[in-house]
Amino acid sequence: TMRNRVDQESFKYTFETYLKHGKKSYSFAGISFSDQKLFPKFEANYSLYNSFDKGWELETGAKFLSAENFSLFTPIVGLSKELATSRITLRNYLTFAESSMYYGNSLTWKEFLNDNRDNISFMTGFGNGPDSKSLNFTQEFITNKTFFVGIGGEKKIKPFTLSASTVFNTNNYSTGQRFNQFDFYLNLFYDF
Repeated sequence: TMRNRVDQESFKYTFETYLKHGKKSYSFAGISFSDQKLFPKFEANYSLYNSFDKGWELETGAKFLSAENFSLFTPIVGLSKELATSRITLRNYLTFAESSMYYGNSLTWKEFLNDNRDNISFMTGFGNGPDSKSLNFTQEFITNKTFFVGIGGEKKIKPFTLSASTVFNTNNYSTGQRFNQFDFYLNLFYDF
């Protein structure tokens, strides 16, 4: 991943994988390192997903993040419901940083367009989750009152998946200042 802001350029190297544990469970694990200019220095995350009857899925996991002057530990609990042609996911975060706790959540709706699961999506939430790609990681970011909304889509072109999205983020700082930003993402994934 590369990020460029004003006069700084930064890189982040990420490895992510899904592991299947049987018919009704799988997990996701990820690790990343960066030069720490615009990304956290180190991130590690793991989530276990368990499927239940009638299209329900439970996620339990955690993420550890280490940036220049602080570290975060965040337990994650998510619940998804698969419908005929769509999927709704609610994820909740409790972030622990320097003897304080902060809450955040996100809601995502995906509408599947075909059997390949190409989709369009809508996402919204408040608070800062540790996997938000739209944040600059400074020590006070987790205390901001934040709201975001976005749209996106995915298209599978074997053996690749093309993903595009845009997110509007508004941050209300404890000083009374407000900061708005738009982020655009274009990703190409290789499936093997």
